[in-house]
Parts: sequence; structure tokens; C-alpha cells
Amino acid sequence: MTIRPLASIAAQHLPGKFAGWWALAEPGWLTLFGSANGVWHHLGGQPVGDDWVDALPDLIEREAISATQTLPSAVWVQTVGTGPIPQPAADAGHWQMLPHDPDTRGALALAGI
Repeated sequence: MTIRPLASIAAQHLPGKFAGWWALAEPGWLTLFGSANGVWHHLGGQPVGDDWVDALPDLIEREAISATQTLPSAVWVQTVGTGPIPQPAADAGHWQMLPHDPDTRGALALAGI
């Protein structure tokens, strides 16, 4: 038996659909993907607490500085197993909160994207 992080499964299925930043939040962990032209160009992850959504704009700004190329500023936020979250207040025009289904867990939560 092996354990695969949810982010490793997601990265295989989503690159063609996003241009910008995709934040995947799981309990205790946040993964940030940066995409342009259908390719993931940046990946970052870190442990987070319950207040991660307040820190998200700063986290994305920090990751954008270390990215190898300039990426679109659009941000999609998806939570899995954490419940719905409010949209960050910063730069409201670039944020999109992806649907949250409380009955879906793990990789199945990514199937509808």
C-alpha cells in the first residue's frame, strides 16, 4: 500500500484547464500550483493552520516572486475536507472559489473540475 498526496493526483489531471494560480487546501496543508499555456510551471506547498485563507494573498505573492516565469494573476481556490471558506478580501476581481461538496472526499472532489 502507498499513500499519494492529493496534489500529486490533481497535478496530472488539471494543467490544461487553468491559467494562473490554483490553491488546493486540505486540512493542515496548502498546495499552490502556477500554470500558463496548459503547463504547470510552479509548485509550492506548506503546512497551514485554520487561518490560511487570510494569508493566501501573501503566500501567492511570495510564490510568484520565486516562480521561473510570470504567471497570470487569476486565482482559483479549492478546499477538500476543510469545508467552504470565504473569498479573500484582497484583489477580489482575480479570485474564484471553486464549488465545495461536503459529501465528497479526497481525489473524488477533483473529478468535477
